[in-house]
Amino acid sequence: MVVLVPDVEINPIKRFKKGLPAFKTYLKQHISPDTIIHFNVSNSIDLLYVKIAKSKGIKVRIAHSHNSSAISNLKKLAHKMGMILLANTPNYYFTCSNLAANWLFPKKVLKNQNYYFIRNAIDTKKYQFNISKREQIRKKYGWTDNLVFGEVGRFNKQKNHKFLLETFKEIVQKRKKRHSCTSRSKGLFI
Repeated sequence: MVVLVPDVEINPIKRFKKGLPAFKTYLKQHISPDTIIHFNVSNSIDLLYVKIAKSKGIKVRIAHSHNSSAISNLKKLAHKMGMILLANTPNYYFTCSNLAANWLFPKKVLKNQNYYFIRNAIDTKKYQFNISKREQIRKKYGWTDNLVFGEVGRFNKQKNHKFLLETFKEIVQKRKKRHSCTSRSKGLFI
């Protein structure tokens, strides 16, 4: 059984005040001897849920690390405290990158490489280049004569939008120089 708990509360304290009791209630109603829980984890404070699962007798507790840092000093401090108190509550460790493993896993787990590296699963065929789709979308938005870039990602430090903007700045400058050198240039299209 897969259960998705929506993460609608932005304030982490309020989220835990609602989420931890709800999780305890859920476990009381759904525990069986073969229960396995896979936790997608951003920082060590999220391991509070794993600790609860351990206290309720869940034998297989997987922590899947998906993050590599925290932005605020308060979150960094909370993460360090959580690492001291909670890092050993999972008994299986999954990660999507070495950075994410180093962020969340205990030193012993890292030293012994006692974790599984699991790439984020995407059906790459779904996103393969398709010339007819390209032309259809360019025509729909009037982009037939333009250089088009797209980006999908939430506005978090990990998505590195600063680098993306710096890269676009370089592209714009190079295209301006190239177009200003030709006498028939109609302008810059980005």
